[in-house]
Amino acid sequence: MQTAPLDRPRLTSRALRRWVPPLVRHLPALVSAYLLPGRVPPPMREAAMLGVTSVNRCEACVAFHGTWARGVGLKLDDLSADEAAAYEFGQRIAIVGPGNVQPPAQLSGRHRQELVAVSIVTELANLSGNRLLARRAA
Repeated sequence: MQTAPLDRPRLTSRALRRWVPPLVRHLPALVSAYLLPGRVPPPMREAAMLGVTSVNRCEACVAFHGTWARGVGLKLDDLSADEAAAYEFGQRIAIVGPGNVQPPAQLSGRHRQELVAVSIVTELANLSGNRLLARRAA
C-alpha cells in the first residue's frame, strides 16, 4: 500500500524551529561539502542524503537523489563500508534529530561536519517537498 503524502513528515513551524538553527550553525560545512578541495566524497555525501530521504519518503527527493547518486557513482546495492555508515547516519539523523546522532567515527572532523550539514539541509528539503506535494495532491 502506498503512503499518502499527508502521512509523510512535513515542514511545520515546529520542524523549522528544530532544524533551522543547526543548519545556520553548519552553513560553513555545507559550503565546504560542495565547494572546497578535499570535501567529503560525493558518493558518501549522497549516501547520507539518501538515508535521510529513505525516512522522509519525499517523492521528488527520492527521484532527484537516485539520479544524482548514479551520477557520482554511488551504487545502492553495493555500498562501501563508509557509504553504508553515511546512509545509516542519514537515517538516524532524520529519525532522532540534529545534535542527537554522531556522524561516522572514521571520518575526519571536517567530513563529519559536512555530513551533518548535508543531512540537515536534506531533511529540510524533504519536509518542504512533502508539504508541497501534499498541497498539490489535495
